[in-house]
Amino acid sequence: INLSYLLGSFLGQVTAEGIKNVNLEMEGKSSILKSDPILANLLFGLLESNSDVVNAVNSRDISFNRGISFSTTKHERRCDYETLLTITIQHDFGSRSISGTLIGGYMPRIVNIQGIPIESDFPKSALYLRNYDKPGFIGDLGKMLGENGINIASFHLGRRKKGGEAIALIEIDGEISEKILDKVRNLSQVVRANSVYFK
Repeated sequence: INLSYLLGSFLGQVTAEGIKNVNLEMEGKSSILKSDPILANLLFGLLESNSDVVNAVNSRDISFNRGISFSTTKHERRCDYETLLTITIQHDFGSRSISGTLIGGYMPRIVNIQGIPIESDFPKSALYLRNYDKPGFIGDLGKMLGENGINIASFHLGRRKKGGEAIALIEIDGEISEKILDKVRNLSQVVRANSVYFK
């Protein structure tokens, strides 16, 4: 339940466009669980960043009232993880997806974003970046953050192929202002940048 909430929270924080549809896929041991509370907490996390009244009890009703459709798909096939949840949302300008699992049966972990393998926990404060996989990116980003007093706690990277689209989830100490976030977005290798926070 907490994993679905966190995955939903991630997507809700990086998707400003209107959400149209939400699909929850459950694989491995999760496929035998009741989907209703998992879906409810997913929708809660998804909507929480732009609603002061949403909770796990009313998240379905609020989603319905906003015109968001939602569905669940269970796969009994074997997968690489004992438990795997994949959330895909359709929004005004396309789609986004994220997958997560439980390490050791209880520690939530991100394992895939937008079809790109990446392994990360859910840091309290982080930068989510989509960038081009080119030499110098990490150095340029680290220098810029350091010059603005932002300390990097951990760095998680993933890419589709060498030189292609890549993503980074960077845990930072403290919060990051919009002013500094704009500087990150202005780096030549960066396609998009969002700040994300997890409880």
